[in-house]
Parts: sequence; structure tokens; C-alpha cells
Amino acid sequence: MGTERRFLLLITVLAALSLGSLALTVSLIAAPRYWFANAYAEQGPRGEKGPRGDRGPSGPPGPVGPDAADAYDELWSSLSALQGDLEEVASSLDSLEGMTGYSTLEEAVETAQETAEAAQETVYGICDQFAYYSGALTDIYLSAC
Repeated sequence: MGTERRFLLLITVLAALSLGSLALTVSLIAAPRYWFANAYAEQGPRGEKGPRGDRGPSGPPGPVGPDAADAYDELWSSLSALQGDLEEVASSLDSLEGMTGYSTLEEAVETAQETAEAAQETVYGICDQFAYYSGALTDIYLSAC
């Protein structure tokens, strides 16, 4: 047999299997009561519950938790550290309440604002001077002011 005939035979067998599985799938979907009769059968009333069975063997013991004294000591040390931190924050707040006057940051901000206002006034003055000038620098006035 040539390779072409083997290939043709293989294709024919695969096509037949595909058609057969497709037909079976369609039959299962179209008539499920035929294929799964017990699943759709009428069921009678449910009977009474039977007696409870014997207790099974106990499982392995669970993991051992921390000792209560160790957990208490750990909690107490955490609370003590937290109390120390809170006292430090309270003392810092008390020292901040007692401060009066300006900080260096506030002074720097005020100086920067005054410098910006002075620069703005200078630019407005220059723009006012250009407003009365009709020479070669009129383009600068129109684009800047």
C-alpha cells in the first residue's frame, strides 16, 4: 500500500469516528431519559432515618498553643513599650504647645512671598513702560505682557 492510500484510509476512519461520536452526543442530548432511565425514574417517599452509627477513632492531637503565662508576659511587654511611646509623644506635644514665635520655615516662606510680590510689581512696571512704546520692542510687549 502506498502512503497516499494509508493517509486516505486514516482520514476516512477518523471522519467515521467523528461522525459516530457526534451522533452519540446528539442522541444523548435529544433523549436523556433513554440513556439515563434511573436518573429520571419516579422515586418513592423517603424512609425514616436509621440509628446513629458508632463513633469513629479519634484523630491525631492538634498543635500545642502558647503557654498562657508566656502569652501574658509578651502582651504585657508590648503594652509597656506602647505606654512608653505614648508618654514620649505626650511630652513632645507639651513642648510644642509651649513654643511661641516663628520657625525658620515660616520666615523663609514669608521672605519668598515678599520677593515674589516685588518681582511681580517689577514686571508690571516694565509692562506699563512698554505699553507707551511703539518701536521695535512692541512684539516683546505683546508676547510677554
